[in-house]
Amino acid sequence: MKRNLLITCIIFLSSTSLVNAYECDGRKYCSQMSSCSEAVYFLNNCPDPRMDGNNDGVPCEKQHCNNADFFFDSDKEKYIYQKK
Repeated sequence: MKRNLLITCIIFLSSTSLVNAYECDGRKYCSQMSSCSEAVYFLNNCPDPRMDGNNDGVPCEKQHCNNADFFFDSDKEKYIYQKK
């Protein structure tokens, strides 16, 4: 019983830290990002991002998102990043 509870707590803590992997902290530029998923988070959630020069909804195409998988969601009218 204690072992199952411990495993459940570990899984819960791991999953919650993944959900909050990024936070808006004032960074705005591709040179300040470390991955495509981070750039996508900042573009979609943070104020005044400067990482989509051609306004196509795909950030940091030259640095981080050049081979990433995106699909266009016509309901939301924007590109959605699908992590490999």
